[in-house]
Amino acid sequence: MESLNHIHIFRTNIREENLGEIKKVFQKNKAIRQWNVDTEDCDLVLRVVSHELSETDIMALVLQNGFECADLA
Repeated sequence: MESLNHIHIFRTNIREENLGEIKKVFQKNKAIRQWNVDTEDCDLVLRVVSHELSETDIMALVLQNGFECADLA
């Protein structure tokens, strides 16, 4: 079971049709152990499990690839 300290949750604009694009970005980053986007949620919630990356690191990665990303905590 993952520690809750390693699960980062964000509000995004990543829609179903963007999943392939963001999947390529996340698969290249070995520090990301697991991720998913709830495309059914109005906030298009992104959950990322990473022991190495901070929330700021993850937000920067998403933003650099053309998507919006804000802390949902």
